[in-house]
Amino acid sequence: MIDTHDHHAVLEAQALELWESGALEDAAGKYAEAIAACSEGDWERGQYHSGRAGVLAALGRNDEARGEFELALAHALEHHGPTSPAVEASLTPGRAMLGGCMSAARSSAPSARAWWRARC
Repeated sequence: MIDTHDHHAVLEAQALELWESGALEDAAGKYAEAIAACSEGDWERGQYHSGRAGVLAALGRNDEARGEFELALAHALEHHGPTSPAVEASLTPGRAMLGGCMSAARSSAPSARAWWRARC
């Protein structure tokens, strides 16, 4: 029997492979499966939201991508803390897509606003 960590890690690997091959819609779906396969507290969950956001941004689905980046940030803040490199790593690609730091600080979910503002 495959444990849940192995299952969502396999799904993420498949998502990345699909993304790299240009099958973006399939990659977005595979990232969604990986997110659904792990618990709220799973440390990789934010990473999967960030990956899905990148795929959605590549598809031009920026509103959806913004939501996924915000989920990635909220997860990283909650599970890793505001000074963790995981927070910076999961959101660095999202800054440009979100229109810069100040725009992101104004438009992010309340739990993420202080983090954005501290970096603007």
